[in-house]
Amino acid sequence: MAVLIICSLVCGCSGSTSGGIKIDRAILAAKGVHRKVKLTVDPHTIHLVRIDGKAKSEEQVNDAFGYISCYLSIVVIFAAVNIAFNLDFTTGLTASVACIGNVGPGFGDVGSMSNYADFPAILKITGMLEMLIGRLEIFPVLYLLQSIKGIR
Repeated sequence: MAVLIICSLVCGCSGSTSGGIKIDRAILAAKGVHRKVKLTVDPHTIHLVRIDGKAKSEEQVNDAFGYISCYLSIVVIFAAVNIAFNLDFTTGLTASVACIGNVGPGFGDVGSMSNYADFPAILKITGMLEMLIGRLEIFPVLYLLQSIKGIR
């Protein structure tokens, strides 16, 4: 089950219309962690993060970490809302993962043989909001919210 949840979090390749973290960001972050470990062991050497033979800047690696942390924070927030409305942990978490990633079913009461029909209206609305955030990507939604007066 954990492997399927992780796949639902990543759920796409670069250019995919899925709402997931995307495999290219996950690889970039993993290589960034590997680079940090190497620098901790030997701080006087130069270690570059390379994807397809091209060196990535520190800013690009940090952007990947930032996106992943925002993504996982949104998953946790919406999962907490789901659980607060009396969904069990598995259903609440996987409903959040399925909604932001636009991947379809989760586990528990939102598994492949069931649906979201019995959810309270507020959870359907928050699920739609989470789907929108996942589909549009997180940062454009944050930019939109920041551009509205009064949210500065």
